[in-house]
Amino acid sequence: IILDPSCGVASFLAEFVRAMHGQLPSQPSASEDAWLQEIVSNSIVGIDKSERMLRYALTNIAMFGIPASRLVLANSLSRESKTINEQLIGKVGLIITNPPFGAEFSHQDTQSFKIAAEAPRGKLASECLFIERYLEWLRPGGQLLAIVPDSVLTNQGVFARLREQIAPEVDIKSVVSLPHTAFGTSGTTTKTSILHLRKKQKRTNN
Repeated sequence: IILDPSCGVASFLAEFVRAMHGQLPSQPSASEDAWLQEIVSNSIVGIDKSERMLRYALTNIAMFGIPASRLVLANSLSRESKTINEQLIGKVGLIITNPPFGAEFSHQDTQSFKIAAEAPRGKLASECLFIERYLEWLRPGGQLLAIVPDSVLTNQGVFARLREQIAPEVDIKSVVSLPHTAFGTSGTTTKTSILHLRKKQKRTNN
């Protein structure tokens, strides 16, 4: 499963399909069509809480000529049972995402998150909640590529505790610093980086 839990218009998912398609060896068109059918219909999963964005996402993926069956209108941070969020726990091989950040949630709204224990009377930034959620979704060996504000990497307080919390679970593959102007057209100069993590394999006792 390849997941973007804040998919917007599904640009990341569409580029993933294009990149993988470009690496296919020469093969009969029937085999190529079968590959596209499998990837688009079953393997890529997009979640967004904006119905308008999801409509654009459906149009974007439809450019491959195959209807996407796993673009879902939902809140990725929700922990309600029997939702797509809970169905994906421990099953995702790759998360590629540019999540919304800067939003703050009260302790009352975040009690189901482990990191909430570090800010019992304060507010939690959305980036902390998303990072915890990503690791729940990844299967052992699964990888995360996410654009995150540098606060996740360098700030103290709850951000430092988040890093301590996830450290035993992940290997850091790379951190690519982006310029302040990377999202200037969106009206922000927040310093960001691309964070690449791999969830560690579970150890077995012999």
